[in-house]
Amino acid sequence: MFPRTPSFDTVGFLTNCVEDIAILLDAVLLPISTNFKQLYPLPTNINGLKLGIISNYTFRGIEEEVSLAIYKAISIFKQLGAEIVTINSPFLVEEFDEVTYSTIALYEFHQVLQAEYATNPNIFGAKVQSDLSKGVKISRHSYKKAKEKWERCFLQRQKLFQQVDILVTPTTPMVAPLINVDAKIYQLNRRFMLPFSFLGLPAISLPCGRSSQGLPIGLQLVGNSYTEALILRAAFTFQLATTFSEGSLL
Repeated sequence: MFPRTPSFDTVGFLTNCVEDIAILLDAVLLPISTNFKQLYPLPTNINGLKLGIISNYTFRGIEEEVSLAIYKAISIFKQLGAEIVTINSPFLVEEFDEVTYSTIALYEFHQVLQAEYATNPNIFGAKVQSDLSKGVKISRHSYKKAKEKWERCFLQRQKLFQQVDILVTPTTPMVAPLINVDAKIYQLNRRFMLPFSFLGLPAISLPCGRSSQGLPIGLQLVGNSYTEALILRAAFTFQLATTFSEGSLL
Protein backbone atom coordinates (compact mmCIF):
# COMPACT_ATOMS: atom_id res chain seq x y z
CA MET A 1 0.00 0.00 0.00
CA PHE A 2 1.13 3.54 -0.73
CA PRO A 3 -0.33 6.75 0.78
CA ARG A 4 -1.89 9.07 -1.77
CA THR A 5 -4.34 11.38 -0.04
CA PRO A 6 -4.48 10.81 3.75
CA SER A 7 -7.91 12.46 4.09
CA PHE A 8 -9.55 9.97 1.71
CA ASP A 9 -7.24 6.94 1.56
CA THR A 10 -8.82 3.60 2.33
CA VAL A 11 -8.05 -0.05 1.67
CA GLY A 12 -10.15 -1.40 -1.18
CA PHE A 13 -10.43 -5.05 -2.19
CA LEU A 14 -10.84 -6.36 -5.74
CA THR A 15 -12.26 -9.88 -5.57
CA ASN A 16 -14.24 -12.45 -7.54
CA CYS A 17 -17.09 -12.63 -5.04
CA VAL A 18 -18.59 -10.91 -2.00
CA GLU A 19 -17.53 -13.71 0.37
CA ASP A 20 -13.87 -13.04 -0.42
CA ILE A 21 -14.26 -9.43 0.68
CA ALA A 22 -15.66 -10.59 4.02
CA ILE A 23 -12.76 -13.03 4.46
CA LEU A 24 -10.20 -10.33 3.66
CA LEU A 25 -11.80 -7.82 6.01
CA ASP A 26 -11.77 -10.42 8.77
CA ALA A 27 -8.07 -11.09 8.13
CA VAL A 28 -7.21 -7.38 8.20
CA LEU A 29 -9.39 -6.15 11.06
CA LEU A 30 -9.84 -9.00 13.54
CA PRO A 31 -6.19 -8.91 14.71
CA ILE A 32 -6.21 -5.14 15.35
CA SER A 33 -9.74 -4.28 16.52
CA THR A 34 -11.38 -5.23 19.80
CA ASN A 35 -14.85 -4.12 18.61
CA PHE A 36 -14.87 -5.75 15.17
CA LYS A 37 -17.21 -8.72 14.78
CA GLN A 38 -16.29 -11.46 12.34
CA LEU A 39 -18.08 -11.07 9.00
CA TYR A 40 -17.65 -14.49 7.40
CA PRO A 41 -19.80 -16.51 6.89
CA LEU A 42 -22.26 -13.94 5.62
CA PRO A 43 -26.02 -14.09 6.37
CA THR A 44 -28.49 -13.80 3.50
CA ASN A 45 -31.67 -12.42 5.04
CA ILE A 46 -32.52 -8.89 3.88
CA ASN A 47 -36.22 -8.88 4.79
CA GLY A 48 -37.18 -5.34 5.79
CA LEU A 49 -33.87 -3.83 4.75
CA LYS A 50 -34.54 -0.30 3.48
CA LEU A 51 -32.78 0.54 0.21
CA GLY A 52 -32.79 4.18 -0.81
CA ILE A 53 -33.19 5.61 -4.29
CA ILE A 54 -32.14 9.26 -4.32
CA SER A 55 -34.61 11.50 -6.14
CA ASN A 56 -33.07 13.38 -9.07
CA TYR A 57 -29.76 11.63 -8.49
CA THR A 58 -29.74 7.82 -8.78
CA PHE A 59 -31.10 7.84 -12.34
CA ARG A 60 -30.02 11.32 -13.44
CA GLY A 61 -27.82 11.60 -16.51
CA ILE A 62 -27.09 7.90 -16.97
CA GLU A 63 -27.09 5.76 -20.11
CA GLU A 64 -30.26 3.86 -20.91
CA GLU A 65 -28.67 0.43 -20.56
CA VAL A 66 -27.31 1.39 -17.15
CA SER A 67 -30.72 2.70 -16.08
CA LEU A 68 -32.45 -0.53 -17.13
CA ALA A 69 -29.88 -2.66 -15.29
CA ILE A 70 -30.24 -0.64 -12.07
CA TYR A 71 -34.04 -0.81 -12.23
CA LYS A 72 -33.81 -4.58 -12.67
CA ALA A 73 -31.40 -4.87 -9.73
CA ILE A 74 -33.73 -2.86 -7.50
CA SER A 75 -36.62 -5.12 -8.55
CA ILE A 76 -34.56 -8.16 -7.55
CA PHE A 77 -33.80 -6.64 -4.14
CA LYS A 78 -37.53 -6.03 -3.66
CA GLN A 79 -38.30 -9.66 -4.51
CA LEU A 80 -35.70 -10.71 -1.95
CA GLY A 81 -37.54 -8.84 0.80
CA ALA A 82 -36.00 -5.37 0.79
CA GLU A 83 -38.13 -2.24 1.05
CA ILE A 84 -37.44 0.40 -1.59
CA VAL A 85 -37.64 4.00 -0.37
CA THR A 86 -37.21 7.18 -2.40
CA ILE A 87 -35.43 9.96 -0.51
CA ASN A 88 -34.29 13.52 -1.18
CA SER A 89 -30.71 14.67 -0.65
CA PRO A 90 -29.93 18.34 -1.31
CA PHE A 91 -26.28 17.53 -0.54
CA LEU A 92 -25.93 14.99 -3.34
CA VAL A 93 -28.14 16.82 -5.83
CA GLU A 94 -26.95 20.39 -5.29
CA GLU A 95 -24.39 20.91 -2.54
CA PHE A 96 -21.53 18.46 -3.14
CA ASP A 97 -18.59 20.45 -4.45
CA GLU A 98 -16.05 18.45 -6.45
CA VAL A 99 -13.66 21.42 -6.31
CA THR A 100 -13.38 21.02 -2.52
CA TYR A 101 -12.64 17.31 -2.94
CA SER A 102 -10.04 17.99 -5.64
CA THR A 103 -8.36 20.76 -3.63
CA ILE A 104 -7.78 18.41 -0.70
CA ALA A 105 -6.85 15.38 -2.81
CA LEU A 106 -4.43 17.16 -5.15
CA TYR A 107 -2.73 19.16 -2.38
CA GLU A 108 -2.16 16.04 -0.26
CA PHE A 109 -1.02 14.01 -3.26
CA HIS A 110 1.62 16.61 -4.04
CA GLN A 111 2.75 16.72 -0.41
CA VAL A 112 3.33 12.96 -0.46
CA LEU A 113 5.32 12.94 -3.70
CA GLN A 114 6.74 16.45 -4.00
CA ALA A 115 10.37 15.45 -3.39
CA GLU A 116 10.36 12.80 -6.11
CA TYR A 117 8.37 15.02 -8.47
CA ALA A 118 10.80 17.91 -8.06
CA THR A 119 13.89 15.83 -8.79
CA ASN A 120 12.66 13.28 -11.31
CA PRO A 121 9.18 13.98 -12.70
CA ASN A 122 9.61 11.56 -15.61
CA ILE A 123 9.29 8.53 -13.36
CA PHE A 124 5.56 9.25 -13.19
CA GLY A 125 2.95 8.57 -15.85
CA ALA A 126 1.00 11.30 -17.63
CA LYS A 127 -2.04 11.19 -15.31
CA VAL A 128 0.08 11.31 -12.14
CA GLN A 129 2.20 14.14 -13.56
CA SER A 130 -0.97 16.06 -14.38
CA ASP A 131 -2.30 15.64 -10.83
CA LEU A 132 1.04 16.63 -9.27
CA SER A 133 1.32 19.72 -11.47
CA LYS A 134 -2.14 20.81 -10.27
CA GLY A 135 -1.34 20.04 -6.64
CA VAL A 136 1.76 22.23 -6.59
CA LYS A 137 -0.40 25.26 -7.44
CA ILE A 138 -2.75 24.84 -4.45
CA SER A 139 -1.83 27.05 -1.50
CA ARG A 140 -1.83 25.97 2.13
CA HIS A 141 -4.56 28.54 2.77
CA SER A 142 -6.84 27.09 0.06
CA TYR A 143 -6.23 23.60 1.42
CA LYS A 144 -7.16 24.61 4.98
CA LYS A 145 -10.39 26.27 3.80
CA ALA A 146 -11.31 23.15 1.82
CA LYS A 147 -10.65 20.97 4.88
CA GLU A 148 -12.89 23.16 7.02
CA LYS A 149 -15.70 22.82 4.49
CA TRP A 150 -15.11 19.07 4.32
CA GLU A 151 -15.46 18.76 8.09
CA ARG A 152 -18.73 20.72 8.03
CA CYS A 153 -20.05 18.34 5.36
CA PHE A 154 -19.62 15.38 7.68
CA LEU A 155 -22.95 16.34 9.24
CA GLN A 156 -24.55 15.23 5.96
CA ARG A 157 -23.65 11.60 6.58
CA GLN A 158 -26.33 11.02 9.19
CA LYS A 159 -28.97 12.84 7.14
CA LEU A 160 -28.49 10.40 4.26
CA PHE A 161 -29.48 7.44 6.45
CA GLN A 162 -32.35 8.83 8.48
CA GLN A 163 -34.89 6.91 6.37
CA VAL A 164 -32.88 4.10 4.79
CA ASP A 165 -30.18 1.54 5.60
CA ILE A 166 -28.35 1.50 2.25
CA LEU A 167 -28.25 3.83 -0.75
CA VAL A 168 -28.39 2.45 -4.30
CA THR A 169 -26.72 4.10 -7.29
CA PRO A 170 -25.00 3.02 -10.48
CA THR A 171 -21.25 2.64 -10.01
CA THR A 172 -20.75 4.76 -13.12
CA PRO A 173 -23.27 6.65 -15.27
CA MET A 174 -22.22 4.73 -18.38
CA VAL A 175 -21.26 1.25 -19.45
CA ALA A 176 -17.61 0.40 -18.76
CA PRO A 177 -15.52 2.46 -21.22
CA LEU A 178 -12.44 1.28 -23.09
CA ILE A 179 -9.09 1.65 -21.30
CA ASN A 180 -7.90 4.38 -23.67
CA VAL A 181 -10.95 6.56 -23.10
CA ASP A 182 -10.61 10.35 -22.99
CA ALA A 183 -9.72 11.78 -19.57
CA LYS A 184 -13.00 13.73 -19.48
CA ILE A 185 -14.94 10.46 -19.57
CA TYR A 186 -12.82 9.17 -16.70
CA GLN A 187 -13.73 12.26 -14.67
CA LEU A 188 -17.43 11.87 -15.50
CA ASN A 189 -17.40 8.23 -14.43
CA ARG A 190 -16.44 9.19 -10.87
CA ARG A 191 -19.70 11.10 -10.34
CA PHE A 192 -21.42 8.47 -8.18
CA MET A 193 -18.29 7.56 -6.25
CA LEU A 194 -16.70 10.89 -5.28
CA PRO A 195 -19.43 12.21 -2.93
CA PHE A 196 -19.29 9.06 -0.81
CA SER A 197 -15.49 8.96 -0.78
CA PHE A 198 -15.67 12.62 0.26
CA LEU A 199 -17.88 11.69 3.23
CA GLY A 200 -15.81 8.64 4.16
CA LEU A 201 -18.68 6.17 3.70
CA PRO A 202 -18.24 2.45 2.98
CA ALA A 203 -19.47 1.17 -0.37
CA ILE A 204 -19.29 -1.82 -2.66
CA SER A 205 -19.58 -2.11 -6.43
CA LEU A 206 -20.89 -5.34 -7.90
CA PRO A 207 -21.99 -6.44 -11.37
CA CYS A 208 -25.67 -6.08 -12.17
CA GLY A 209 -25.75 -6.70 -15.90
CA ARG A 210 -24.04 -6.30 -19.24
CA SER A 211 -24.54 -3.97 -22.15
CA SER A 212 -25.61 -5.05 -25.62
CA GLN A 213 -21.88 -5.22 -26.43
CA GLY A 214 -21.15 -7.45 -23.45
CA LEU A 215 -19.56 -4.75 -21.29
CA PRO A 216 -20.21 -4.85 -17.52
CA ILE A 217 -22.59 -2.54 -15.68
CA GLY A 218 -21.96 -1.83 -12.00
CA LEU A 219 -24.31 -1.38 -9.05
CA GLN A 220 -23.08 0.60 -6.03
CA LEU A 221 -24.36 0.03 -2.50
CA VAL A 222 -23.44 2.69 0.07
CA GLY A 223 -23.89 2.43 3.82
CA ASN A 224 -23.48 4.60 6.89
CA SER A 225 -20.21 4.57 8.84
CA TYR A 226 -19.29 1.13 10.22
CA THR A 227 -22.04 -0.73 8.36
CA GLU A 228 -19.76 -2.92 6.25
CA ALA A 229 -21.51 -6.05 7.55
CA LEU A 230 -24.88 -4.75 6.38
CA ILE A 231 -23.56 -3.78 2.94
CA LEU A 232 -21.90 -7.16 2.45
CA ARG A 233 -25.08 -8.98 3.54
CA ALA A 234 -27.11 -7.10 0.93
CA ALA A 235 -24.46 -7.62 -1.76
CA PHE A 236 -24.09 -11.33 -0.96
CA THR A 237 -27.84 -11.91 -1.05
CA PHE A 238 -27.99 -10.19 -4.46
CA GLN A 239 -25.04 -12.22 -5.72
CA LEU A 240 -26.69 -15.52 -4.73
CA ALA A 241 -29.91 -14.55 -6.52
CA THR A 242 -28.20 -13.59 -9.80
CA THR A 243 -25.48 -14.74 -12.17
CA PHE A 244 -23.97 -11.32 -12.88
CA SER A 245 -20.85 -11.89 -10.75
CA GLU A 246 -19.77 -15.08 -12.50
CA GLY A 247 -16.36 -14.45 -14.02
CA SER A 248 -16.33 -10.85 -12.78
CA LEU A 249 -14.25 -8.89 -10.29
CA LEU A 250 -16.05 -6.91 -7.58
